[in-house]
Amino acid sequence: GKEAETVCSQVIRMIGGSGGDLNQGGDVVPIIEAVQQLNEVAVAAFVECGATPQGLAQAVQVAPLSMVKILIEAEANPFIRDEQGRNCMELALQRGDDTILATLRDFIGDLQRSQHKHLRTVDQERGDNADEGENSEPLNRPSPKSGNRKKSIRTSRTRADLEEIFLKDCWESVQIRMRRVNRNRCFQAIMFQVLMAALFLPDSWVYLNIVSTDVLDNLLIFILSAFFTEFMVQVLGLWKTYVGSFFFYMDLVGLLSLPLDHSIVSGNMPSGAGDSAVIMRAARMAKLGARAGRFTKLVKLLR
Repeated sequence: GKEAETVCSQVIRMIGGSGGDLNQGGDVVPIIEAVQQLNEVAVAAFVECGATPQGLAQAVQVAPLSMVKILIEAEANPFIRDEQGRNCMELALQRGDDTILATLRDFIGDLQRSQHKHLRTVDQERGDNADEGENSEPLNRPSPKSGNRKKSIRTSRTRADLEEIFLKDCWESVQIRMRRVNRNRCFQAIMFQVLMAALFLPDSWVYLNIVSTDVLDNLLIFILSAFFTEFMVQVLGLWKTYVGSFFFYMDLVGLLSLPLDHSIVSGNMPSGAGDSAVIMRAARMAKLGARAGRFTKLVKLLR
């Protein structure tokens, strides 16, 4: 309980005050063990007493945001990987906590802008293969100038890799949020009501013999905006499975069909006997195809 945590923090401060090594103490580094036990008081005591801030990967995986912030404020290395080879950003994406993900992303961005020493961790990972290649050819020993040039190339490559990782993490974060919006029941209920309005509202207007179409036109613009929002949410959140699928094209047809019911478009469609019969049939087929596209949206929502 809290009493045990208080005693533990007092012991840590006592050891640190007497000059003891807080980074040693068993098979697991003490501060990492404190993180795994979710002992936030002990983690704060380790950091205050000068222990090397470690365990950010473990904290991102299971600990609360407050403990993650303690390690971030102590500038723990976010590029160190866990036993399975996953870095902090990958673990945060797997956990799916948007607040921790945003906090970690801002922290990594600050490290990149300040060219912090933690960036050398990524540099070492990227440079291991290059070093192995150089050591495998002892006869071609590089000169100091060529060595400096390779070091600068490796550094620039590291920065490019970090930018690529950062953009990839941002894209994955957007996908996670869009998938959550798409699965949200409130969002699905709203889109179901919008779909019902798109299916029956124009025909109801004709059935009720309402002359003015201003209100209907405004409602159709709102429905078009809602359909476009839903379409983009699914494109961003379900990029691999949705784009190019049957429902993708049907949703696109349903989206593009809404302007056909607007008074500006429907008023310019041929309707008299003297008009071209080919154009009339094409317009009717377009509206029927549009209605079919909207019905596929209904089928998808009811699955």
